Amino acid sequence: MLTANKHRRNRRRAQAGTPPSESFANATMTKSANDVIMDFDTPVALQAFTPQVTVATRTFVSAVQNSPTQITLTFSGTVATFDWEIVQNDPAFRTNTGGFVAAACGTFP
Repeated sequence: MLTANKHRRNRRRAQAGTPPSESFANATMTKSANDVIMDFDTPVALQAFTPQVTVATRTFVSAVQNSPTQITLTFSGTVATFDWEIVQNDPAFRTNTGGFVAAACGTFP
């Protein structure tokens, strides 16, 4: 007697209701004249939003992604000795799993 084939789900794949885990990327900031160089510990993508990274009284001008882990932000004036801040969940930076950049702040030496 022949029996019908039963379809069995692939247990190696993630369940339909299981979203991928989101990870945060941590940034290290360095300065170079009017530029702020952001180095990340995981690959990130620069989205089509204005980054919400602030540097004291300077105005954001442009952003360029140099590599999967480095982005250069250009500001309206020199960024030496100014305070900087990265906003939590900034939509301009996303990790490959859908995560965001972790919030951080500091002062350039």
